[in-house]
Amino acid sequence: GGASSDGGGGTSPGGSCTLLGAWKQTSSFADASQVSHPLPSFGVNGRFYVHTMATGGGERILKFAAQGADGSLGAWQIAAADHGGGPHGFTAVVVGKEPFHFRNGHIARYPLDAAGKMTGDVVLVESNPDTAFGGNRYVWDSALVATVSGKSWVVHLGGFSFTGYTYKPQVYRSEVPLQPSFTAVGLNHPAQRPGKCAFIAPFIFTGEGDGSSLWRSKLLADGKLEPWTGLAALPSGTDNQRGDWFAIDGTLFVVRGAKVFGAKVDLQGALGAFAEQPALPEPQIDVHWGEAHLEGSSHAVLGDYVYLTGKKSVHYAPILRNQPCN
Repeated sequence: GGASSDGGGGTSPGGSCTLLGAWKQTSSFADASQVSHPLPSFGVNGRFYVHTMATGGGERILKFAAQGADGSLGAWQIAAADHGGGPHGFTAVVVGKEPFHFRNGHIARYPLDAAGKMTGDVVLVESNPDTAFGGNRYVWDSALVATVSGKSWVVHLGGFSFTGYTYKPQVYRSEVPLQPSFTAVGLNHPAQRPGKCAFIAPFIFTGEGDGSSLWRSKLLADGKLEPWTGLAALPSGTDNQRGDWFAIDGTLFVVRGAKVFGAKVDLQGALGAFAEQPALPEPQIDVHWGEAHLEGSSHAVLGDYVYLTGKKSVHYAPILRNQPCN
């Protein structure tokens, strides 16, 4: 997930909409021995970062490429030969200009230099991984950055916890700058296995890790959430139905296999009809954990382009604003 502004855009009939143009592909970031998913990707400071690991969960490399004026990504470079983290899926978010990830009870900041490379291992923010998320050691999880009433929050929507070795859907939050421990919101994610999420102020949209259900909640100024409201199911896609969610100009975009859908969100949080955007040339997700475990967030919106990590390359498309709605 990620922050997005209200207003403009959408895919409901009439008015002006924000749509996506045709997708292009970058050069490959991985060879036959490497995979990207279910590890996360993120974009920051005009660069797009991809976590890779050797097939079977071996060597882990963090790569990045710089954004060009036409949206293309330049040559892939190594940001860190071993970026840390285990073989389980986890998620990453960008808070301001700093990327973080959450894994197994850790709140980890990526220390990046001016050239985009890591200056060392991730910097751990938590005081104790057993208390950072109320005793839960999350992997296969979901989180987003949100701003309401001038305050920015990171909201963690739960996931699989090594504490108890089961899914724990409790929702936690931290005001920005990130604190050594998150505070329980007092609300559970509506799915037993939390799925993807996106934020369109002041609303959080989220789904389930292995299905098409969709829910909405309102984020309040104190970082608490209103009870979840169930919405109509997501439209059917292709292949494994899996992919990223992101928000641009008040429009919620959802990837399901190779299909991409967009729906406008009004000021009351109501969704317009989902309309198909240009399809990806392939299903976004090629490797996912068994038992419906969640892939890490693998997208970024950088300027006028959106990026999605695919099987071995990154797909990118221009953002088309003020377009006639379908």
